[in-house]
Amino acid sequence: MSGNQWAGLLGLLTGLTLGGIGLWLGMRAAARRRGIDERFQLCKQQALADSWKVTGAGLVVAMAWALLAPIPPRLVAVLGALYLLHFAVASTLLLVRLQRT
Repeated sequence: MSGNQWAGLLGLLTGLTLGGIGLWLGMRAAARRRGIDERFQLCKQQALADSWKVTGAGLVVAMAWALLAPIPPRLVAVLGALYLLHFAVASTLLLVRLQRT
């Protein structure tokens, strides 16, 4: 495995770790300010279905596989763009649902 592949895999794992820490800290701060109530939970469940979670996990696995396998680097860029688009749509759906209620 080349140095670029190791760097890409390290970047993917670092991004997932830092994103998880940020999510955890954000939820903890929201809980302190009583921001996680029944309305938030209901909107979150309606906006983020299980299929969104499976798709997100599938994209992460595909990106890790693409970094380890000898495939064109363009595929990694396309998968990264799909990953960002996926969570941008999920976040937008959550915000829209929160504003409607």
